[in-house]
Amino acid sequence: MAFPGEGVAPARAATALEVLRVTAALLIRVHCVHRLTMGLVAPFGTWLDSLGFPMAMAGRWR
Repeated sequence: MAFPGEGVAPARAATALEVLRVTAALLIRVHCVHRLTMGLVAPFGTWLDSLGFPMAMAGRWR
């Protein structure tokens, strides 16, 4: 039984991994831009603070 990806050329596997990484980065970026433009960053920091996270309001900007 062959495992998925067995026999795939290394260059093709590297390209597929790069596409996956770029796609994930773009999805995170879209999420960030949406939260910033809709003003939802402050409520998230307040929520983290209510859970007891130290420096939740300052840590959200990192």
